Amino acid sequence: MRYIPSIMLIALLAISITNCKNQSNTTLKDDKKISSPQSNIVQVIALKKETFSKQIITNGKSYAYPKAELHFRTSGNIRKIFNTNGDYVQKGDTIAVLDREDLQLSLYSAQLEFEKSRLEYYDILAGQGFSPKDTLNISPEILSIAKMRSGFINAQNTLKRAYYDYESSILRAPFSGVIANLSLSENEQVGSDKFCTLMGNNLKNIKFNIMESEYAFISKNQSILISPFARPDITVKGVLKNINPSVNENGQIELCAVASESSVLLDGMNVKVSIEKDIPNQLVVPRSALVIRDGFDVLFTYTYEDGTAHWVYVNILDKNSEYAVVEANKDRGATLKEGDIVIISGNLNLADGSKVTIL
Repeated sequence: MRYIPSIMLIALLAISITNCKNQSNTTLKDDKKISSPQSNIVQVIALKKETFSKQIITNGKSYAYPKAELHFRTSGNIRKIFNTNGDYVQKGDTIAVLDREDLQLSLYSAQLEFEKSRLEYYDILAGQGFSPKDTLNISPEILSIAKMRSGFINAQNTLKRAYYDYESSILRAPFSGVIANLSLSENEQVGSDKFCTLMGNNLKNIKFNIMESEYAFISKNQSILISPFARPDITVKGVLKNINPSVNENGQIELCAVASESSVLLDGMNVKVSIEKDIPNQLVVPRSALVIRDGFDVLFTYTYEDGTAHWVYVNILDKNSEYAVVEANKDRGATLKEGDIVIISGNLNLADGSKVTIL
């Protein structure tokens, strides 16, 4: 029994030593974590003013130009379709025709009536002693009267109308391009609804929106970068060509650009658009230099004298995908100037006063 106090004394001593070892390696001073001497490996740069590439990243769509939805001007059963999706057609090529024999017959009848009236017109001129082959020497008044009496003008108009109606049963390409969105088949009934889409060869056009607050940042002929969502490994250059001078209900402005080449683009393809503009004389740091402490943006500076990291509160004025423009957060009593040594890696677990080793 006399050994029990000795055992208890040894146990209490062991607990006391363990607690000392498990105490935190950091203490607090002026609301900052103060690190115990422990070296961290970091990389640094000298802070300097340089040109910052301000960047706007938004989404857009590529579209073909020219582009048109084609449809018949009349209804009927489809007699023949000459093309399919993806086919290239020249301007004026026939794409499809309707089975409208009634329009064909009307055109034929109109042609007969026109020929009949033309012969009557020549007879009237001959009856007045004029040669139908020499109408240049006949007064316009006499020619006009002869045409009216023979019914020539009326027959001519009827023929034009019949030809127009017949042509409405034939679908022709208004410009050269590629057929798309054709889903109908021969012998199907079709009305004035869309038959297919015709897209021109120019697939370099890009439409996208920016926020109203970004309007001052853009200008015509500004360079942009375009990357298809389907091929993120490909980036093509473009030029901003059109700015809509109107803000929509969502507070956005529509812009149009032209890509340098279109081999990777399809009509309606989703693309990522990056707009960049150089802003000189800025304090620029890699985004890796920034960390969050106590809900605020901070970076760490390094002093060669004592080999320690120092916690500096900053305001982020702007940023792109790689870099950020910063200034000292004076509301938190911070200072930051050109020439300061900034830690850009190995800073995730640093505290104010951490010992660091430069890689």
